[in-house]
Amino acid sequence: MDCLGGRSWRYDGVCGNADAFNFGGCCLCPNRGGIHSSDAIGGSVGAARTSRRSDPFVGSGFSGGQSGESGFGKRGRSSRHWANSSRARYPRSQAGCPRKAKTDAQAAAARLERVKSTQNSDVAAQKAAVGRAESEERGVMAQAETIARLEVQREDARTQYDRFLKLSRDGAISASNLDEKRLAMATLEAQLKEAQATLVRLQESAEAQVQEANANLDRTQAVNPTDVQVAAAELASANAAVTQAQAELEVTYIRSPISATVLKVHVRPGEVIGQKGIAELGQTDQMNVVAQVYKTDINKVRVGQGRS
Repeated sequence: MDCLGGRSWRYDGVCGNADAFNFGGCCLCPNRGGIHSSDAIGGSVGAARTSRRSDPFVGSGFSGGQSGESGFGKRGRSSRHWANSSRARYPRSQAGCPRKAKTDAQAAAARLERVKSTQNSDVAAQKAAVGRAESEERGVMAQAETIARLEVQREDARTQYDRFLKLSRDGAISASNLDEKRLAMATLEAQLKEAQATLVRLQESAEAQVQEANANLDRTQAVNPTDVQVAAAELASANAAVTQAQAELEVTYIRSPISATVLKVHVRPGEVIGQKGIAELGQTDQMNVVAQVYKTDINKVRVGQGRS
């Protein structure tokens, strides 16, 4: 909350039907949503809110007040000093806790990353399997062309062998010439059989690659784009919850216009604010001490004297 003037702060009982605070003449009514000035001391003030009466108090520092009435009660013995601290929190509930909301957001982000990672991994595996299948298919086609060429060559070699066999029977050629044609035909037949066996192996490998590609496709389809959208929506919702929790937490702060010392805290978590207010505040560098000295001892007191 903001209240100008740097005066002492004090919890001042009830304003209407709601708890109220009086800040040097500024009456804060939490349930009415703003500050109402009761005199000119408070100066210009803006709208502010505070927590409900039943909310617990968690002290993280107050500031404000001067000597005399030092804020939210009378001046007392200094119990803790928070220099340059200017807020105290009234957390509403665990549901609005930014820490929990941030944890939920981190979990949602992790889920989204897992879904994306699974999808990207499956897509990469599918592309690799498709690439291997395409390579095997090209190998099968090339081997089929090789077999076709060898079959043509074998038929040509058989034709020549048959012709040379007839000439050999007529005595037109020597036996060695016939043997050359027989060897050429046998060599081509062996090459053809080997090429056919290679083709069978390539076909089996290509079929295995196709099956792997289909399996990867099934896994990729299992990670539906809708899953990514759902995970992204969950992350957006979690981030919105973080923003909402931070906004709700922000309106539970009680702020001071100046830095000061917390002299005493009157309210603890779970307690109801009483007549003493929330806490006693004071600027210790400006505080005065009123001491009573006997007439017989007055000659023992002098300006600048230290305490004993």
